[in-house]
Amino acid sequence: MGALAEELGCDASNITQIVARLEALGLVTREPNPRDRRARLVARTPRGDEINHRFATAFTFARTAIGRLSPHEQDQLTALLRKALG
Repeated sequence: MGALAEELGCDASNITQIVARLEALGLVTREPNPRDRRARLVARTPRGDEINHRFATAFTFARTAIGRLSPHEQDQLTALLRKALG
């Protein structure tokens, strides 16, 4: 879970709370790390896999459309969206 916090750029205590909620929804499980019993591994459940797949599929259009833009155009789009959203 520490690696997950680092990857997402947030505090480990936030990840613990988020993972607890996902676990309560049946989307992930927490298991002891066989190499380090102090650490826990987070794994998606089959239901979590299904929702992850649906989420990824829903954003395929956006990824494809944004992929047609140059890096500079992507930066411009990001700036305009941030401005529009306040």
